[in-house]
Amino acid sequence: MKRYRKRKCKHWHEFFLPDPRNHYHQRYCSKPDCRKASKVASQHRWLSKPGNRSYFRGPANVERVRGAWRKANPGYSKRKKIEGNRRYKISTRRKWLIIKAIPAIWSVRRYKIS
Repeated sequence: MKRYRKRKCKHWHEFFLPDPRNHYHQRYCSKPDCRKASKVASQHRWLSKPGNRSYFRGPANVERVRGAWRKANPGYSKRKKIEGNRRYKISTRRKWLIIKAIPAIWSVRRYKIS
């Protein structure tokens, strides 16, 4: 098996062993911070090309995405609204009844079950 030379990570500037399957173009190590930096750099490179600057913009793309979403979620706008716009998550653990208000309140109320 061929041993590959260590490379210096472009984010942390530390040496690492590149993966043998893509050693010839791996510039970042596999740490989570470096992977995020690699993705940011990749997206920046892609968006800096003139043909890609307006790729996700414009009315045609908005309609394309809306149409796909509406096909995936038929009847979404016709669903019934919950009365009073309140939703609760009720769970019973041991002897306590726990009611959590989900929308904006985020409060937890506990009631003892006798």
